[in-house]
Amino acid sequence: MRGGVKDLFNTIGVILVRGGGAILSLLVGLLIARNLGPEATGIFYVSLAVSSFSSAISRCGMINILVKYTSKELALGNFKEAYKLLNYVLCVVSCVSGLFVCFWMFFSPAISFSLFDSELYSEVLFTLSLSIFPVAILGVYSGFYNGRSWPVLAMFFLGFLGNFLFLVSLVGVSEVSIQLLASLYTVAMCVSSLFAIAGVVVLRKRENVNIHCMMCVIPGILGEAFVFWQIVLWNQVQQWSGQFIGAFYMNNAESGVLAICYSLAGVLLFIVMAIGAVYSPKFSRSETAFQMMSEFALSTLISTTLMFPVILIFAIFGEKLLSFYGNEYISGINILYILIFAQTCNVLCGPSGALLGMLGHQGILRRNTAYSVLFFILFLFALVPRYGAEGAALSTCLSIVFLNLINWFFIRNQLGFGLLSVYKRAVYIFKSKVFVVVKR
Repeated sequence: MRGGVKDLFNTIGVILVRGGGAILSLLVGLLIARNLGPEATGIFYVSLAVSSFSSAISRCGMINILVKYTSKELALGNFKEAYKLLNYVLCVVSCVSGLFVCFWMFFSPAISFSLFDSELYSEVLFTLSLSIFPVAILGVYSGFYNGRSWPVLAMFFLGFLGNFLFLVSLVGVSEVSIQLLASLYTVAMCVSSLFAIAGVVVLRKRENVNIHCMMCVIPGILGEAFVFWQIVLWNQVQQWSGQFIGAFYMNNAESGVLAICYSLAGVLLFIVMAIGAVYSPKFSRSETAFQMMSEFALSTLISTTLMFPVILIFAIFGEKLLSFYGNEYISGINILYILIFAQTCNVLCGPSGALLGMLGHQGILRRNTAYSVLFFILFLFALVPRYGAEGAALSTCLSIVFLNLINWFFIRNQLGFGLLSVYKRAVYIFKSKVFVVVKR
């Protein structure tokens, strides 16, 4: 009972923190769009996509490893082993992210001119490349907090604090330029990572864990991390290809409208991420298929229930929301509706990818993700030249639906239950909870 209450409070806390981070992100996008206009907004978000892509790839799939093994070590009371694993992951991620920073600092001018023929792209990308290292380190510490069953702290550092600092710095600036935006974002990410580091230092002292520079290397961890890294790589390609490829076929203004619509539709995605942050460690600790299905059913029930009010708001007030960014963004209403439908399918299918990954089926998840990304890229080249930003949004929608379908095909075959069984179990859980409340 205590575990259920703890999960409930964790879920509510993560949703509030992650939701707050999503709202702050929307406010940041609002300020950027209104101050810079669609063209400069498109340049900033494409450059930010390059930086975010590099940060995610430089984590080498180690975040999933950290969440998975830290939760197991702490369940056994091995606090020192958990900190040693953290040190090892930090060492790997620091080296790789440092190489990415050096690469973009030296080659961003040449790459920007060859791809976009723009000096402004070069300046913004050079500045944002400095944020790759702190964002990668921030992800590591957030993974450590999540592995310790503190998803609220993980989401606070990963999704809330950076956006809050970025927004505060924007409000305090009278004249906003695209170069200044890149600098403020980099500083905000650096400060967020320092707070996350300080939290772990204080925690280690309170627990009297003195490990200095010791590291724990689990046999086969790099091989397992490499599989997760490939999954992350494919996910990032899927997440950002729409803007990368779109930049070749669309003008900067159209790219800016697409970026804002992606940002708005991402509000639904935070529900999946919030629920997954709470329940992913629980999937790896499930002892039976029935227990696993029950945990998954509960997570899907919560995310689906929370999703519908948000969908109604977007469906009714979609044009009004876009008008806040400027009248020139209202033309993206169809793009927004397509992306909302895609994220709705994502929420309804639950965190199927997290379930496969936490249960040792990351090879299947990698293959499924690769298939969906290839499917996505084919549709991008087929639809974007003809339909522009709407074609990019439709490609995203089709690939998300395809990925969830094939994930559930393999879950059905490997674990013995399907999505229909999950919803039947979710309905049973809901009825039992209501019965207990009414009986009291």
